[in-house]
Amino acid sequence: MRDNTVVTNLIIFDLDGTLLDTNAVDDHCYAAAWRDEFAIDCTRLEWSSFANVTDSGIAEELLARNGFEISRENMLRVENRFVALLGRAARQNHTRFRPIRGAEVIIERLASAGWRVAIATGAWRSSATIKLRAAGLHLPHLPLASCDGRPSRLEIVQHAIGLVIKKAGGQEPDHIVLVGDAPWDVQTARQMSLPFIGIGSGEKRARLLACGVADVLADYDLEAFANALEAAVVPCVAGRNEEVAG
Repeated sequence: MRDNTVVTNLIIFDLDGTLLDTNAVDDHCYAAAWRDEFAIDCTRLEWSSFANVTDSGIAEELLARNGFEISRENMLRVENRFVALLGRAARQNHTRFRPIRGAEVIIERLASAGWRVAIATGAWRSSATIKLRAAGLHLPHLPLASCDGRPSRLEIVQHAIGLVIKKAGGQEPDHIVLVGDAPWDVQTARQMSLPFIGIGSGEKRARLLACGVADVLADYDLEAFANALEAAVVPCVAGRNEEVAG
């Protein structure tokens, strides 16, 4: 008997460090916003020390750590300043906002191959829009889930999946793969039991491998990414190199 079941695949990309080479300018402007608005120095802080490594999650925790009220007004103060600084940086030197090599091409290829594609970013939507525009990565058709109202990355990825399902008229994907560049992305994939592909080179690559990621690519070389996508598995427990079904 012929099987008429339609298998739908979804790939969800992180933004900073994954689709865009913007970590440096992003960190610089974020730290400057806190210095300008609240006289808080966060230049030496490890983002991994925060419960939720997102713009809003870090903001809530920084406010609490320093005795400020976690209010909409205070959150908007730092977000608006951050966005203003990003916009100025983009106008002064747009080369600080670059796509990871091959990012736009891989998204086009995935779409043409029948994959649904979405972005799940720990950034505020306002800042994500600036960075995409400054990098020349034009993806207005892609569902984009941000940290607005969702401080945890788990919530953000779940929201991205919901956006895709809504766009598809209620049809849920059969297979989902996450792509990211940081340990907190790996943690989210493990929490959700989703296959994961890492993006990074040098120390970043070593860190992802140490987190249990099976495949870490420097960029979006078509053949390498296709192979990684086919072999993608849920990240194993750090230090163990075993496949986990996902």
